[in-house]
Amino acid sequence: MNYLLFVVTFFPISFMPGINMTLALSVGMSIGYMRAIPMILGQLVGVVLVSFCVF
Repeated sequence: MNYLLFVVTFFPISFMPGINMTLALSVGMSIGYMRAIPMILGQLVGVVLVSFCVF
């Protein structure tokens, strides 16, 4: 039950616009989206790592 509550609250919050999306947008616009993909994947790994550590 706690796992379901965690998933229902964590994932919508992590998809809200914030500093990660602002950084991804600015890097993608300045150097191109293909070169920004490794940075975006790094942000994704960070969010997943935090979610596993918190749960």
